[in-house]
Formats: sequence, C-alpha cells, structure tokens
Amino acid sequence: HHGRYMVKEHEEAILALIHTSMQAVLKGVHSRLVVYDGHLHNGSPMPIAKQAELFQSAAFVIGPHGAGLANIVWLPNLRP
Repeated sequence: HHGRYMVKEHEEAILALIHTSMQAVLKGVHSRLVVYDGHLHNGSPMPIAKQAELFQSAAFVIGPHGAGLANIVWLPNLRP
C-alpha cells in the first residue's frame, strides 16, 4: 500500500465534510467525490491512461502536498 495512513474514522469524517461542502457549493450540479489511491476497483495498479482520464474529468483535486498530487498535470484547465 502506498499513500498516507489514516484512522478510518478520521478519513470518513474528512470525506463527509468534503462531500457536504461540495453539495453546499455546487447546489444541484451533478458531481461525484472520487477517492484516488492509484488502484482500480479490483486492487490492480491503475494504468497511466486511466489515471489521465480520471484527472481530466476532475473539476478540482484535494490532497496533501508533494508527489501525491503529480496527476494534476492531467487537469484540463491547469494554468502555470
């Protein structure tokens, strides 16, 4: 496993807060919260093309600083 380890209850609380905030700000706009861990649903590593596809569909990305945010290069509206 890679990434940061977090107590499950803490992770659930953070995700709930993000989801609630998204609903309040987006007010009815279709959206979904995706937790990216570098793997497909079956546990195998996500191919680069799938990673690019996922991040190209993102409106925004939330995460810790560092290499974990490397896939933001695929964001469609990335500006230097």
